[in-house]
Amino acid sequence: MECCLTVLGFIAGLIAVSLVVSYLNSMRKKHSIKGKHLLITGGSSGIGKSIAIESLKRGADSVTLLARNKDKLKLVKEELEKQFTNKSINILSVDVGHSDAENVIKKLLKDMPPVDVLINSAGITHTASLTNTDRKMFESLYATNVLGSVAVTRAILPAMKDRKSGHIVFISSQAGQFPVYGYTAYSATKFALRGLAEVLAMELRPHKIRVSISFPPDTDTPQLDEELKQRSGLVKELASYSQTIKPEQVASEVVSGIERGAFGIYHTFDGFMLNTMTSGAAPFSSLWELFVQVMLMGLFRLVAVCYLFQFNRIVKRNLKKNN
Repeated sequence: MECCLTVLGFIAGLIAVSLVVSYLNSMRKKHSIKGKHLLITGGSSGIGKSIAIESLKRGADSVTLLARNKDKLKLVKEELEKQFTNKSINILSVDVGHSDAENVIKKLLKDMPPVDVLINSAGITHTASLTNTDRKMFESLYATNVLGSVAVTRAILPAMKDRKSGHIVFISSQAGQFPVYGYTAYSATKFALRGLAEVLAMELRPHKIRVSISFPPDTDTPQLDEELKQRSGLVKELASYSQTIKPEQVASEVVSGIERGAFGIYHTFDGFMLNTMTSGAAPFSSLWELFVQVMLMGLFRLVAVCYLFQFNRIVKRNLKKNN
């Protein structure tokens, strides 16, 4: 019994120390964004807009917001220009999911300063089981969430390689780390972003270009408001196991992750567990981070199995009740 308590105490202590060190690391800046130019897709609202604001607060010289809706972009531009009078705010109206998005973006960026940091935040969502999600919806989600990120990244990559400098960030989701009923198509696109980010990090390392990926939980954005209208009772019950956070928190932690050179960026304690458990062959930003992952991965795997068991039980109960 004493031995078990000792082990549990050691694990609890290690988790506490890990969180403290992680916090201290988040305060350390290896790669300041002061004076940088950020290109942010999905920049007219939600996480993208919040990252723009946070970046400007921390000294970014200019931001270029890219989204489909030109009217929304104009409103955000006016808002930011009032708040940051000495900064450059640019807008580009482009549908990243369009087949010609890469060429369009290349042309539009020709007369702008080089992009130092790319934030791939554009995305759409859909909640339904596989049998209730047709091919067209799958293609739509992949076009925006995956191929949209590919298009924008390809558009800015040659210039970054020439300068041997840059940072590319993908906004994924905790649904890209853990399976949740009803997110068959959406989750698949977010898992795909992780694979893209990990391979791209290896490809671009020789060119001194950094890659990061963020895994936010439900975030209080206009997109979530729309998604809540689609969610079934079952999906709502499962989603209740994860907290909803503000886009400002996501933005702050994404920018901090950029500045410390992190690959995986998490946003809650659940996020810390998932990031540790799913680290696998992903890049690591410090030996301490690697040590924590090695020591805690097994424990967090057990925690995840408990969640998985509970989720499966809820799904079975709900389907039985409705049938």
